[in-house]
Amino acid sequence: GQTSHKNGQSSTCEQVYHCAWCDSSSSEQNRANQVPPGTLNLLANPSGEMGLSQWAQMNPRVSWQVENCDVPPNENVTTNFVSSYQWCVMAQGVQLNRIAHDPSQLRLEVSAKYMSRTDCPSVFRMEVVVLDRRRTPIHRETTPVLEAPLDFWGRSVLTVEPTEGAHEIIVIVHGKDKRFWQGNFGSKVSDICVRILGTDETLDQQLIEPNTYRNEATARNLQDNVGEPRQHV
Repeated sequence: GQTSHKNGQSSTCEQVYHCAWCDSSSSEQNRANQVPPGTLNLLANPSGEMGLSQWAQMNPRVSWQVENCDVPPNENVTTNFVSSYQWCVMAQGVQLNRIAHDPSQLRLEVSAKYMSRTDCPSVFRMEVVVLDRRRTPIHRETTPVLEAPLDFWGRSVLTVEPTEGAHEIIVIVHGKDKRFWQGNFGSKVSDICVRILGTDETLDQQLIEPNTYRNEATARNLQDNVGEPRQHV
C-alpha cells in the first residue's frame, strides 16, 4: 500500500533499488504526457474487464484468458489479458463508417500495453488491418515480434495514416511465452486502444457525432460500432 520508498542506513529505510509498481507508474505518467489529441478509445473491453467479450479468439487450440493485474497499468484498470504456451490471437473490429463522414480521411492510433512475468519470458505482437466496404484488406500495419518487459508495462503504438477506401479496421493482438509452460504464463496485454487523432476542430468536421467520443460515460456504452471480426481477416 506504500506510494514511496526510502534508502539509507536508518531502520525505516527499505533498501529498495527497483520497484515494478513505481517503474510502471512513472512510465505511465511520462507516456500520458505524450498522447496526441484525439477521441476516446473506440474499442470495447480493452483490458478484459468484461472477460473475453467483444474479442474473437483466432486460434482454435488455445485462447487468451483474463486475470487480475499484479501490476495495474493505471489506477482505473484491475484486469489484463494473458496468453499461453502457443500463440494466442484475438481480434476486434471497429466500423469507421458509422463514426465518420469519410473514414478515408481518418488518422488512427492503435496502441496496447504489454508485459511478461519475471520467471517466464514472453513475446507480443500487434497488427491492424484496414478493410474496404467489401471487407477486403487494403492496408496493414504490424509491429515486429516484441520481447515483453519483465514485470512492468511497455507500450506499443501503430499509426494508420488516411487510407483511401477505408471502411473498417481490425485490431489483432498475439502473445505467447517462450518456455512452453502449460497454463497461462505468456505475455500480458491491457489498455488496447483505437483512437482517431486530431484537434477538436478537425474531429468536429470528421465525426458524425463528435461529442459522443469525448464523453467517457457515453463512449463506454457504445457497442454498435465494435464487434468480433470474421475469421478470414
